[in-house]
Amino acid sequence: MKVRNADGALVDLREFARGQRCQVWLPGCLDPDRSTVILAHLRRANVAGVGQKPPDLIGVHACHACHRVIDGVRDVGLTRYEIDTNLFFALIRTLKVVSDAEVRMEGIGFYTGETK
Repeated sequence: MKVRNADGALVDLREFARGQRCQVWLPGCLDPDRSTVILAHLRRANVAGVGQKPPDLIGVHACHACHRVIDGVRDVGLTRYEIDTNLFFALIRTLKVVSDAEVRMEGIGFYTGETK
């Protein structure tokens, strides 16, 4: 998904996520290396079917280790409920990072509330 920054330049949310801090913060899996952070899409609440990715807005900045937990590849001893609760907060933190960077979706001002 392409969005515009405060200067009006197009920004890809997947590209924007690279090099950011991991916002997932799962116990025992946080990788401090920002170079592993990408946009991890959340496949929850039936927003995407099999073989589909949810919209980029439904994604969190996740390090490689946390992304493996999100995708079910790695077990850190948390229940699905605990992981999903953490992802809810991670989504809020990720949107805050996007908002602080004054990135906005076409027609919706995240940081000012203005509309075009």
